[in-house]
Amino acid sequence: MPATAQTTPTAKTVQFSDVPASYWAYDYIQGLAKLNVVSGFPDGKFHPEEPVTRAQFAAVLRQAFLPSQSPSAQSFSDVRANYWAADAISAARYSGFLAGYPNNRFRPDAPVRRADALVALASGLRFSNGPSEILNRYRDTSEIPKYAYAALQSAAQADIIVPDNKDATKLSPLKSATRADVAAFVYKALASTTEWPNKPVAVIPAAAISASFSNTGERLATLTREGEKVQVWNAQTTELLSEIVATGENRFLAIALSGDGTKIGVIAQNKTTETLELGLWNTQTKVRLWQQPLNKASEYELLIAFRPDDQMLLVKAVFDEASPVNQIRLYDTTTGAIAQSLTSAYSQIAFRQDGEILAGYNLDGVDIWQLSDSRLIGSFDPGQALPPSCDGQCSYFPTSIAFAPDGNLKVLSQNMFEGILNTWNVQQKTLADTSVPIETDRGDRFEIISPDGKYVFLGGPVAGFRLVNSQTGYSGWKPDFGTQDASETITDRIPADSYSVTPVFSPNGDYFATVGVEANANVYIFAKGKP
Repeated sequence: MPATAQTTPTAKTVQFSDVPASYWAYDYIQGLAKLNVVSGFPDGKFHPEEPVTRAQFAAVLRQAFLPSQSPSAQSFSDVRANYWAADAISAARYSGFLAGYPNNRFRPDAPVRRADALVALASGLRFSNGPSEILNRYRDTSEIPKYAYAALQSAAQADIIVPDNKDATKLSPLKSATRADVAAFVYKALASTTEWPNKPVAVIPAAAISASFSNTGERLATLTREGEKVQVWNAQTTELLSEIVATGENRFLAIALSGDGTKIGVIAQNKTTETLELGLWNTQTKVRLWQQPLNKASEYELLIAFRPDDQMLLVKAVFDEASPVNQIRLYDTTTGAIAQSLTSAYSQIAFRQDGEILAGYNLDGVDIWQLSDSRLIGSFDPGQALPPSCDGQCSYFPTSIAFAPDGNLKVLSQNMFEGILNTWNVQQKTLADTSVPIETDRGDRFEIISPDGKYVFLGGPVAGFRLVNSQTGYSGWKPDFGTQDASETITDRIPADSYSVTPVFSPNGDYFATVGVEANANVYIFAKGKP
């Protein structure tokens, strides 16, 4: 089953002459072809009914799930080092997808059976166990090999099984898997796979309008809806650790928690004069360490964030009433003195992990600043990386930015119909990669990128909110808030104005919180890889 090398996927539909739109596996084959997981033959056909060998199946697994997996030194006696699929077979074995036969043989040219293909996916992706009765829908379960039964229950629980296309009541476990079968299984497995379990690990009883994590996600600061107080919580135990209350005519508008969780930056507004001030508080003693005036500004124009080393506090506002120009200022967190100023009009900013580079975006594009000398070192236009499906006619605008651990800048952009995630090499000022176009529902808005750049949080009033894998475009994740009524859906728990839902990731990317899911209370915290 040919699989192309890892390249930048596009949204262009690949037409195979022997796979019409009416074919049962059309969507699965098209989906994997868009992702460059499978490809056709020189004759323009896909040959969907051809059986798949174990070597070909290993190649598909490598392309779909293990593109960066290095082959292990261990090999099979019947797989030569120069065999075309040797690396894929080694990677699939090392990752737990495929095992061999006695005498350390792999039998690369043997056809893979439907049951064995499903066992490989359930094992390699470590699906959770399914109930014993889940396979009762099929009338040929007696044909399932004993060793495969538990894995097929897990596969059914994960909803990756596609029944025999000639008889929907049969699983046909011993039948050789065709190219169409494998495309269906792998497509559904990709759609179901995420590092983020959908049940929250903690629920904080805070009617919050915004929130900010410490670096590790251990602490979470929340700002109440009316701006009357800031609360700091243990994000795992939900213990309230500290509370800072606005005094007199003041209300709090924006907050940022330091990486170590010991300080919190707060922008406050006098409700009578509308003047703003910036304050830095000790979260443990609840003592304000210093404050600085910010003059007047619209609360919707405010940004506040700590530099990764916690030595600087960044604020964006209109600082001079006589010259209403947005500025970014960095304040020394020890003294409160202004250390740096940049003229800007950005909707969001992002620090590189070393704190030396700052990125900011607005509707015109993305700017890159070197903070050591306040120098603009680059600008990126989302229009430079339009997907081929646009044919130059799409209008994209950036919605979120984040620096990946490798120092490259992730820029999430969207138009009315889809979103794309571009990766820019900041040093070379070049486009390094473009994601699969991420399809949207009507009314969807792209909110934020995870710190590792792998996931995009989006939502809207129709489809609700969800995490989408930016590498595959799949949105297999929706939150489970433990609804009380079995007939109640996730969307029922989202307020009519679902744009009020604010997602917040911890800087290390291990946690995120949803703020504003319910009108009256509760911040839901989710943890990567923690069911």
